[in-house]
Amino acid sequence: MKRFIKKALLFIFILFTVLIILDLLSMIEPTRTLLAELTDSRDYISINVGADEIKPYIDKVALSDGATRLILGDSMCHQLFSDLQVDNSGILIAGSNAAITPAGQYILARRFIETHPNATDIYLFMLPSALGQSFDTNYGYQYTVMPFVETGTIEYLDPDTTKIMENVYGRFFMNPTIVRMIDLSGPNRKMYLNLLKKHSSGYKPAGYFDIADNYIGKIKALCDEKGIKLHLHPCPVFESQRENYENMRSSYESSDLHSWFPDYFDELVYYPADETDDDVHFNSDHREKDYLLQVINECYGSYLSDLIRALQKDQPVLP
Repeated sequence: MKRFIKKALLFIFILFTVLIILDLLSMIEPTRTLLAELTDSRDYISINVGADEIKPYIDKVALSDGATRLILGDSMCHQLFSDLQVDNSGILIAGSNAAITPAGQYILARRFIETHPNATDIYLFMLPSALGQSFDTNYGYQYTVMPFVETGTIEYLDPDTTKIMENVYGRFFMNPTIVRMIDLSGPNRKMYLNLLKKHSSGYKPAGYFDIADNYIGKIKALCDEKGIKLHLHPCPVFESQRENYENMRSSYESSDLHSWFPDYFDELVYYPADETDDDVHFNSDHREKDYLLQVINECYGSYLSDLIRALQKDQPVLP
């Protein structure tokens, strides 16, 4: 019996050793890609997923580039403005996506303000649904925990916010070492995200715009302190979402956002439903730069003419 127990313990030890070695190999090339292929988790280490997509924005807004104006926002903001990032314009464009939540927009704004002492304006272009984005189990971990922990910017967030994130994603899985192990390994990320979707329900704030009230309020406070003008405007929307957005109006009118930006919902500009394939972005037939410039002029020309003139200067586009 003792011999059997010894053999069983040896087998368990060898098994765990092999699993640990395989896990470590799943984080380094060339075995990282091979093991991702073997475990059907290649999509989980795509360069444009999660932290790898967001960390460059966190770095970009902290560059000492002399910019005095910053454009932030969701993926529709990115679609509209990203091709207009031009040399010597004094405008830094860092539209990312909705999944980083308004808390993520605060991190980007704060980093910009800290490194740009001559800043004059911050522009937030966000869909109503992006303003209401919370910490969910679909994209939240990859687009908030991973990039914020890995860049050390999670310390910018309120303790109450990090507590909410711990309740959704698990305190253990917000440890920097564990976050990095999940980020680097396709199998690790696949297993964790699938478990997360199965066992966590995400976070639903009491008020739809509560997170935005808090963190756009923080951006506003920083801007007021530094003499920076904060602008909040909606991205263009589609007729297929008209009812959904109109239903959000009453929640907005009872939020702090309304007291700061009362015209936000009145500024919504609707485009035909056949110009989108996902109810959020312009489809491939309507993504040409000239058409998006027309959209920008239609949506913002009456009150952001100075910004639009600066964006449309005939200068070379940065890579």
